[in-house]
Amino acid sequence: ITERAAELLGDDVVVLRLIDPENPSMLLLVSSRGMDAELTRSLLRSPIEDGVGGLAVTGGELVFTHDYPGIVHPLEPLVADGLRAAMGAPVFQDGKPIGSLVVASHDGNRQYDEAEQEMLLAFAEHASLALNDASAVDAMRKAFDDAVYQAHHDTLTGLPNRALVLDR
Repeated sequence: ITERAAELLGDDVVVLRLIDPENPSMLLLVSSRGMDAELTRSLLRSPIEDGVGGLAVTGGELVFTHDYPGIVHPLEPLVADGLRAAMGAPVFQDGKPIGSLVVASHDGNRQYDEAEQEMLLAFAEHASLALNDASAVDAMRKAFDDAVYQAHHDTLTGLPNRALVLDR
């Protein structure tokens, strides 16, 4: 998704960040394009409210700026890297924002038109669908494993039952 967004929108940097399940006040960098290794390392974890992506997550809507250093709580490594314009869209799971997809440019004249905003929202929706599908598959796998366990073990003691012994 990040690679295709970079190709289609033509921006320098594309980042997908998701809320850290162990610390919901932080966002984790899960995919990026257009950043060197040092910049990527510096952005692996960041406070949820920082950057255009953080604003998209906390507000649950598309956010864009043509003056990235001037936003509230910019990501300082991106400011130092010379980022000028950025646009972020929330990624949803079960109707709640769980992350953001951000495109950004070093070009001080970069303007995001309505068509590009719609494209980013579509990419973010694809990320949302992929995450929802992955969650559904995990839930089905867990339910299947639980059903197999219950079919082969005593519910009171947890010991193997006759069906498991006969199966083995």
